[in-house]
Amino acid sequence: MGIDTLNDPQEKSIFITHEISFFQGVAKAFSSAFQYVDIRRKTLRIAESAVSWIHRRSPHVQEISVYIVEPDDKLEDFILRRMLTTDKAGNIETHDHPTKLERKENLFRDYLFRCVDNSETITADAYGHRHTAFPLRDSEGHCVALVDISIGDLKHLPSHENKEVQRMLKLLQYAHKEVSLETEGKEQKVVLEAEKNSEESRIDIMFDRIMLTDLRETVGKLNLRAFAELKSYKDPPKVIHDILASVLSLFYQDKSEVGGELEEYNNCKQYVNQDLIKKIEEFDPTALEAIGAVNRVAARLKEVPHGAVAKHGSLPAQHLYNWAFVCLSLLEHTSKMKMNQKQPLADTPPPGSAMSGGITEQ
Repeated sequence: MGIDTLNDPQEKSIFITHEISFFQGVAKAFSSAFQYVDIRRKTLRIAESAVSWIHRRSPHVQEISVYIVEPDDKLEDFILRRMLTTDKAGNIETHDHPTKLERKENLFRDYLFRCVDNSETITADAYGHRHTAFPLRDSEGHCVALVDISIGDLKHLPSHENKEVQRMLKLLQYAHKEVSLETEGKEQKVVLEAEKNSEESRIDIMFDRIMLTDLRETVGKLNLRAFAELKSYKDPPKVIHDILASVLSLFYQDKSEVGGELEEYNNCKQYVNQDLIKKIEEFDPTALEAIGAVNRVAARLKEVPHGAVAKHGSLPAQHLYNWAFVCLSLLEHTSKMKMNQKQPLADTPPPGSAMSGGITEQ
């Protein structure tokens, strides 16, 4: 904020002490308001990707709502704004004029307000459905937003789905923290090529980038003994072959054509070594040279039915599948951005909602 005295009729014009104090107060208030609006906008954009991933990884989740916490001086309390909602199919609706929830008018949704009051996860039944409210906390531990997940008339999610939901929410909290620290002046993290395009693009893929980084570390912790299982197969289940071939297609596109080398599992398993782990840890799915693999990877992963990976109980196959799945999301998003580069970037949906074919995570 800049202030001058050019229009002051006095020959000598200076700012006196109380004026300077007033201007400093205005600038501080404006800065706080700008940071609040900026963090909220970015958090909702990232949450859109997060809830889309939750629906794909946990098909028993019925609905998700994302609320923002706002103070209300008139009530001497806070209110909740329902900013984003989903349905059972995972369709996302953002609300330009969000519904306001006050504590006294929503007794059956008291669990939402208790989640904010205590800044802790709350599970409760409301309107015949089981709900769990998860807080998003600021640096002081206060709840500034919450995610309300409904699982319908179930009492609990299946174990593997619950684990995925918890991991997604943990990554969402991490993303919110990263955005908050950036607003306070911390240097931005730029890991992928697509993050260099624009600020909007960087926020759009932030959640997927955090997922990718997390999975890189997970795969990196697997040693050759863990991968020995994949090499031990002489005639593997089709699911295992499809997963390994989809991963290798990202690095050896010339061998992934129909009738190519990767059609035979004996050829695929020859590439399972320390070099493959290194490639996975360094691979950038948003780099232009990777885009050509979109169709082949998508075709392979579509052949993997829901629940198949968990059924086989193969830990390395599960991690490779998760990694390839996130890579596909980023590949498709980058491909669409390239096709629509003449359109405003804001029109490009976050990668979580850009996946084709409705592939469902295990």
